[in-house]
Amino acid sequence: MTRNRTFTIVIIALLCLLAVCYLWPAGVGAALPFNSRSDLWDPGKSQQQPVYTFPRAEKTSYQMDLYLDTLNRTIYGQSLISTVNSSGGVLGELWLTVYPQAFQSKGLSPAPAAAYSQGFSRGGMQIKQIQVNGENSEFLMEDISLKIMLLRELLPEQEIDIRISWLAEVPRVGYRYGTQDGIFMLGHIYPVLNTLTADGWCLPTNIPFGDPFCLSAANYLVRINAPQHYQLLTSGEKIAGLALDNGRENHLFKAEMVRDFSLTAVSGYEKLQQQHQNTTLNCYVPPRLKEEGKQMLAEAGRILEYFNCMWGSYPYGELNLVVAPMHGFAGMEYAGVVYVAENQLSSPGLGNLLAHEIAHQWWYGMVGNDQYDEPWLDEGLASYSASLYLNYRQATTSSTPMAVQAMKLDRALPEFSGPDQYHSVAYQGGESFWWALEEELGHDKVQKILRSYLAKYKYQLASTADLKQVINQEAHRDMSSFFSRWSL
Repeated sequence: MTRNRTFTIVIIALLCLLAVCYLWPAGVGAALPFNSRSDLWDPGKSQQQPVYTFPRAEKTSYQMDLYLDTLNRTIYGQSLISTVNSSGGVLGELWLTVYPQAFQSKGLSPAPAAAYSQGFSRGGMQIKQIQVNGENSEFLMEDISLKIMLLRELLPEQEIDIRISWLAEVPRVGYRYGTQDGIFMLGHIYPVLNTLTADGWCLPTNIPFGDPFCLSAANYLVRINAPQHYQLLTSGEKIAGLALDNGRENHLFKAEMVRDFSLTAVSGYEKLQQQHQNTTLNCYVPPRLKEEGKQMLAEAGRILEYFNCMWGSYPYGELNLVVAPMHGFAGMEYAGVVYVAENQLSSPGLGNLLAHEIAHQWWYGMVGNDQYDEPWLDEGLASYSASLYLNYRQATTSSTPMAVQAMKLDRALPEFSGPDQYHSVAYQGGESFWWALEEELGHDKVQKILRSYLAKYKYQLASTADLKQVINQEAHRDMSSFFSRWSL
């Protein structure tokens, strides 16, 4: 059966099932109606991935069925993860990240106290059942990781279907995972496969700053049942919807080659919209902030067009901006979605913030990296990109806007003493690396390096070693002495 025909059959089946009422809150959900293989999309030829061996983006898909219960702040979910054992060896276990587990207790929550406007509110995830290739599997929760013990080892290149029934509890907190003031911010809501390297599994831990994730890109097909008065914005394109007679609505979203699938549900928000080339820019704001939203939308359009010209086009049909009552972060990036904290709208640094978060659509989104072990890769590059844009807007050609000396950049999140040192090294130090590289090689050569970096690792995961290789190749010389200044 051809891929196009397979995809058509899956879509028709899902459209028929849009009218089916959900029974999950009362008990067990129906089986997922999806095709069990990951060939719903063809992203093109795979690219070399020397460090991260599993899962491979072009061989992985997530198909999910979600029921959002806003009254009880819960999401009932069923996931089907289809992939292939690309590790080159036998797998006896699988590891996934379950980020809602970070919010189980007041002492462990990464959210600052100010984010809990009504006092501490618990979040978490319950795993109801796991099947791997049709067989029930034992599992164990460890911190924000989920370990699946396999009954049968998975052979190299063996197809893998992982079915998970789960329930996520959403805390009442103004954070990237939580709900407050009419908005559900549901970043990293679902179980997601961890990555495997030649040295073993990437197993992030719960840390109250930074992004404790290392995510492979994948394809997503997601059906969401939610109250009709909530607008949904996600990392994907809405391809179908059906209003039900019980005050709820079924939505069907598709996303191709995205680093994660973000879900946000808003009630009482204004939706502003502009078209920029092939991308629809949406901005969701509380009505009282509509004028600020218009200004932010216009600035985001200019930023998007600048980055498109610099490195290559933004690959998705929509980019969603959300003004959120978020604490602990000024902004936050997801595939196709940017959060801006409400308290940043009047800040003189709003343009820099927007440019930084939109730059992440290239550096983190298209070219991924281990944000837990090598956070400087995406944060430093996003900061440098934002400064490039601001210099362009101000018609200046100044070099580094900050006096940060060379430092050890290659540090994992646990190696930082706290958020201040993390920001100083990953953001400021990482940006300084790129300005210093401009001084060494010139502005045009650095932009060529970035275009090559994007071309080679688009939709893949890149390491510091991978980036150094690209720089050496484009510089046509050994840059070891330069790298040593940054302990790379």
